[in-house]
Amino acid sequence: MFVKSSLIALAVATSAFSRILLVERDGRPFYPRRFGQEQCGGIGGEIGSTCNGAICGVLGGRVPGTLLAGAAECAQQDLADDIIDASKQQDAATAAKMVALAVKLRQCEKNTPPDFTTK
Repeated sequence: MFVKSSLIALAVATSAFSRILLVERDGRPFYPRRFGQEQCGGIGGEIGSTCNGAICGVLGGRVPGTLLAGAAECAQQDLADDIIDASKQQDAATAAKMVALAVKLRQCEKNTPPDFTTK
C-alpha cells in the first residue's frame, strides 16, 4: 500500500513540476490543443458541393490552405471574393448559398496562437 501511494504521489508531483518547467518554450507560452473544436469544420465540403461543375470543387479544396497558420494574411478574403465571383455564374438560389458560405468562411478563425505582446 505504501509503495502504491508513494508512486501516485510521485506521479502527481512530477506532473505538477513538469507543468511549471514547460510553461514556456523559446519565450512563447504553450496553448492547449483544440482538436475537434473548429467553428467551421466541413465548410470546404459545403462549398465544394454547392454547385455543379469543377469550380466549386476547386474553391472548396482551397479552404484548408487559407485557415493554416502559414497562409497569407488576405488568403481568406481572396477566397471569399473568388467564391462570390463564381456565384455570379450560377442561378439565384445557388448564388445566395455561395455568398452565405463566403461570409461563413470569412468568419472562420485561422490556426494561429493569440498574440499577447500587444494589449
